[in-house]
Amino acid sequence: MYLETTKEQANSIILLTEIDCKIIGIVSINSSPKSRFKHVGEFGIVIAQQYCGLGLGRKLLDYLIAWANANGTTKKISLLTSENNYTAMELYKKVGFQVEGILKKDNYVNGVYGDTIMMGLIL
Repeated sequence: MYLETTKEQANSIILLTEIDCKIIGIVSINSSPKSRFKHVGEFGIVIAQQYCGLGLGRKLLDYLIAWANANGTTKKISLLTSENNYTAMELYKKVGFQVEGILKKDNYVNGVYGDTIMMGLIL
């Protein structure tokens, strides 16, 4: 049902990346249907560990930015990432994302509280 709802929205998209019928990555932009927020897309990406560092994330991100620019609604892409996700943050900055805020002690991993970094890209 979630996939069908997303498919019906002109300002939301989910893409799967496959190799030999095995999903190796998922990337998405989800936007609110509310007129007040529908111009902002929330970006998400997951790539299987063995395929990280090969440029797949950059290709998917470039595709989604082009899609967002062309959909007629999206004016900003936002994302959240862990403060320790240095490789991802470097990629996001390369394509124009800027840090917009820090959520202190917002996540808890392996017994340690960490900060969440909020980033945004104005299209």
